[in-house]
Amino acid sequence: FPESLRIQLNLFAGQLYISSYNEYREIRRFLGVASTAAPEGLAVAADGFIVENQQAGAQFTKKPPRVLKVFMSQIRKDGQEIDKTRLGNILDGKLLLMADF
Repeated sequence: FPESLRIQLNLFAGQLYISSYNEYREIRRFLGVASTAAPEGLAVAADGFIVENQQAGAQFTKKPPRVLKVFMSQIRKDGQEIDKTRLGNILDGKLLLMADF
């Protein structure tokens, strides 16, 4: 069961819970979003999306966070916000630390 398939299924199902820092990093890598401060010479948008992403495992060439956030908010009961969840933090471009888990 490939990691990328598990991530895709969880995102499609609206899974907001992220159990570990490693899972957090894998989701960010899959979405093409930086999980640490950007190294010099790497262009990162305000939402954390890595521009011209050549990172191994990245599945997107265009920014998915905003669209995915709208989608996930809409499939929630009564359009509940996801901002305070770990996935909501990823989609807002906020960095989490290992201590947050």
